[in-house]
Amino acid sequence: MNKVNVLGILINNISLEKTLDEIEKLIKLKKKNYTIFTPNVNMTVRAIKDKKLKQALMDADLLVPDGMPLIWASKLFKRPLKEKIEG
Repeated sequence: MNKVNVLGILINNISLEKTLDEIEKLIKLKKKNYTIFTPNVNMTVRAIKDKKLKQALMDADLLVPDGMPLIWASKLFKRPLKEKIEG
């Protein structure tokens, strides 16, 4: 799956529709646990100093952007995220 590095966090670069498809796939796998995070800029910046938070984000099954500042930052890095997906 395509990901964009924003401040060291690899965020899935997918649309809301594709996000819902991915969630359906996770449900069908019948895993006992899966994690989905919707980081905003505050969480992403905190993860720079908080190693446990960064590791939790990096271990997530799905990480989608919740916040326009992440969208804007991705454009600055020339790897634009498709859209904001609110948690």
